Amino acid sequence: MANDSITINQSVNSVTATSQSSSASVTDTENTVTASGTSPTASATQTISTASATSSRFALGASLSSLSDMNVNTADALALLSAAEVQLLDGATVTTTQLNFLSGVSSSLQDQLNLKAPLASPTFTGNPIAPTQSAGNNSTRIATTAYVDNAVSLENTIEELDDTSITSVANNELLQYSSSSSKWVNRTFAEAGVAPVATPTFTGQITHSGVILTAGTSIDQVKTSVVSMTVTPTFQDTNITQSGAMPTGTYVMLLHVNDAAGGGSAEAYYSAIINIYGGTTSADDFSSEVDLHRSGGSDNGKMIFIRTRSEADTNNVRIEMAANFTASSASNYTFKFRRLI
Repeated sequence: MANDSITINQSVNSVTATSQSSSASVTDTENTVTASGTSPTASATQTISTASATSSRFALGASLSSLSDMNVNTADALALLSAAEVQLLDGATVTTTQLNFLSGVSSSLQDQLNLKAPLASPTFTGNPIAPTQSAGNNSTRIATTAYVDNAVSLENTIEELDDTSITSVANNELLQYSSSSSKWVNRTFAEAGVAPVATPTFTGQITHSGVILTAGTSIDQVKTSVVSMTVTPTFQDTNITQSGAMPTGTYVMLLHVNDAAGGGSAEAYYSAIINIYGGTTSADDFSSEVDLHRSGGSDNGKMIFIRTRSEADTNNVRIEMAANFTASSASNYTFKFRRLI
């Protein structure tokens, strides 16, 4: 109809054709509708089950009845699709509900998914926030800092712990596990069966793998004195016991000698058991020679002698030394004493 203009208004299930000529014909793929009348304008309406429309932008072949429940936002989004974008849907099988998922999508789905954390082992940035669980919750739920602070504030002393039984706390007590109560209990050293570090008292037999001796004159301590002397056959005071330097007791003595430079013997050691009286005495010039045992290099016929002697003027017992020769120069003699009793 070259001389007439026809306007087609199509709703979901109807087609209306209007012509300004005395007769008009509208044809669709399903039916032919012919309208005629004496008026200059005639219209015809036909309800059809299917319709086909052609757009200069894209072709969309779909049943109108299947899209009838599409929401407005999804319809608007589809209307803006380009021909290239429509081709991406070619051959896809989707429901109206699935198409509605596209509502509000403004960028690539993959780009948006990349901004999300995975369910398995997610890594968060910034300050993630989680709900605070109730006190005492024992599950695999996330414990926030608020939950932890609350839990710690409830148990801030040893007594509040479930596996302790603390009563009548005193200084220098210790915690010891009790298998009968399955709890940690406060006990004194005596109750725990252990000895304190300071002045311990032991019972029974004591075994050890060795003792490292400290300096001093107490039991199992070693007193060391280095005496420089030019020995002669006359006994001379070593000054080891001056001013009560050695308390009363029985000592094992070790004497190191190396006075060959002064005309004495080669290096050697002398040992003996010696008694020392640490108190004051009025005995005058009472001496007792110490029985020495020598072991070492050649003595060259040169020997050392030791004795103890008490003098009333000094009120103490001296340790004196002599030799069977007169040395040409002084030598150092090292004495070591370990108190036994």
